[in-house]
Amino acid sequence: NNRSESACRLHVLDDILQRRKRVIGVITHGHLDHIGAVAELLKRKIPVYLSEWSRRFLERYARKIPKGAEFTIVSENESIRYGDFQVSFISLQHSIPGALGILISLKKKNILHLGDFKFNGMEESIGEFERTLKRIRQKVGRIDCLVLDVLNVEMEGYTPPEFQVIDSLKKIIKKARGRVIISFFSSNLRRMEEILKIGRSQKKTVGISGYGMRSSYNLIERYLEGNFEIPPQDGQVILIGGSQGEENSGLAKMIWGEHRLLSISSRDTVVFSSRCIPGNEERMRVSLKELHKRGVKIILHQGEKEKLNLPFDEIKEEFVHVSGHGQRDDILKAIEILKPEMIIPFHASPEKYSIFENLIGNGRKIKRLSYLKTFKI
Repeated sequence: NNRSESACRLHVLDDILQRRKRVIGVITHGHLDHIGAVAELLKRKIPVYLSEWSRRFLERYARKIPKGAEFTIVSENESIRYGDFQVSFISLQHSIPGALGILISLKKKNILHLGDFKFNGMEESIGEFERTLKRIRQKVGRIDCLVLDVLNVEMEGYTPPEFQVIDSLKKIIKKARGRVIISFFSSNLRRMEEILKIGRSQKKTVGISGYGMRSSYNLIERYLEGNFEIPPQDGQVILIGGSQGEENSGLAKMIWGEHRLLSISSRDTVVFSSRCIPGNEERMRVSLKELHKRGVKIILHQGEKEKLNLPFDEIKEEFVHVSGHGQRDDILKAIEILKPEMIIPFHASPEKYSIFENLIGNGRKIKRLSYLKTFKI
């Protein structure tokens, strides 16, 4: 996010290339924080490997992709040889399709990068993902290093399945007197598809507003069961970006009366089907304060009022979001099955790293991989 820091890291990449080191890029999945810099790899003629779904996300959302850029599409259970490295791709569970784990093998050492994962992913089957991890362990025999997502290590249990969110949204839409405006990450294709189905079952029109949301609809249109007309921007239910209070988002423009086609009234219900990402608290509070002043019914995910320190009693909380990342039991179960010799936690702030270290104990070798630091396995 910091431009000068990003430029510095690109210089490091350029230094590596100038030393004639061979480099490839492997994309685990299509979320913007994982594909946002692919254009920089392609400009440097670095081969990029990714799933078909990640390619679709990349072409829809990432900017400055060179015209005619070519990618190598890989699928689960496929392997490539790059110099002395063998790189194998494993289908993983996340909140979007096409997520891949990466197994890197070199000189009898195995490094497994699970990417962003959870057991209750697109298939919502803890047992199925357990079987996937067991197959990996049986195939390689030993995991020397596990790169592990610990973003939700402080949250107990498994990450709940998406259908619980859909059940809550179904009830909210059914009870609403006016329009229901739902804001969530546009890359959550499953949530969009299920809300479209809710609209059809309840005979309510669903509007889709904004570039990101409409791009996502274009991605899933061909896979929708039954006949869906191309949604307008307005409707009895509106899907719109801006769940983090982003200043230029469709929801922000509605809140501040700057949207060309849509406005908010006191009869509306606004659902933030998300959790506030750290760093966005202040702009979320500003948006929520304005909505409250307008008399709009506001629904947040459970626990968000306390996290945002909101003084408004009228704001309701419902179960309207699940994370794309595994919680404590997801993390512990992955470690139990894979039995890695070493763990590198990522998405690990100092606080989360400390929680993880205390949770795992001193019996395992945990390494903190930081910028420009290297170590041997």
